[in-house]
Amino acid sequence: MKKQNQTFWYPFRSKEVEDICTHLTPEERERLNVHASTEGKKMGILAPFTLVPVIFVGATLSWGLPAETKIFLATFGILITGLILGYFAGKRGREKSREILCSTQYAVQNGIIKETLKLYSMR
Repeated sequence: MKKQNQTFWYPFRSKEVEDICTHLTPEERERLNVHASTEGKKMGILAPFTLVPVIFVGATLSWGLPAETKIFLATFGILITGLILGYFAGKRGREKSREILCSTQYAVQNGIIKETLKLYSMR
């Protein structure tokens, strides 16, 4: 993991995002930090409202099953709920991130637009 640039860091970020983040001005960096913090708070608020019902339903439906099965079902339910929450609730946040990244001086100078910017890359 690179320690040089912690702003907007996440695994598998694309080379374009890495280049943009390397050339951020202090104001652009602050704008990204505020956006990331806001999105994180939203996820933190949404998570209990989605996970508690899943755990409650799972516990109710698995009544009388062996403990190992209950643990597996609870883990599976939490994982699936987290993936769904991360994808659908995070979609708007990713679009906003793309917009912020493409409005930076570096992106504008290099012709990087939000329609073609890839946030992730498997290199």
